[in-house]
Amino acid sequence: MYGYLEDTHVVDDENDDDDYLGSLAAEFKEEEKCGPAVNSNLAKFAPDIVTRRASEETAKELTNALLKPEKVPTLAKPRVNKEIWVLMKGSTRRRDIKFDYITDHVSGAMTGHLRSVEKLTPIQSKIKDTETKKEFKEITKGIMSNMRLEGLALQGLN
Repeated sequence: MYGYLEDTHVVDDENDDDDYLGSLAAEFKEEEKCGPAVNSNLAKFAPDIVTRRASEETAKELTNALLKPEKVPTLAKPRVNKEIWVLMKGSTRRRDIKFDYITDHVSGAMTGHLRSVEKLTPIQSKIKDTETKKEFKEITKGIMSNMRLEGLALQGLN
């Protein structure tokens, strides 16, 4: 009969079961690709920056400190059409408010990265050492890559 094993064929060894299941699990587990390790102190506090919820006051301070630059309309906060807003259901408005909150913070991060690149640009011409200049360019490109990822996040929300 299908699925039936006589007692003589059953091994009652939990270690064998664990090894067997562990090998199966390893086959199905997808490893996340990682880049090089960062400084251990940075690695310790980075998760707090990312996962710990900032107070509303701190969030407002950060957002207000990074005002959207002129001539970059894609970072400007969209304006709400009041005639349409009053016709929207309450649940739709709540989703829109959450969306606006996320968009505003991602745009603020992009603005911060844009300002950092702007401040770094004049410094690069003062660097004489070729290797340092190369590293400096990689840092700047990294910041701009972060902006691209943030842009992709915003596009995903739209």
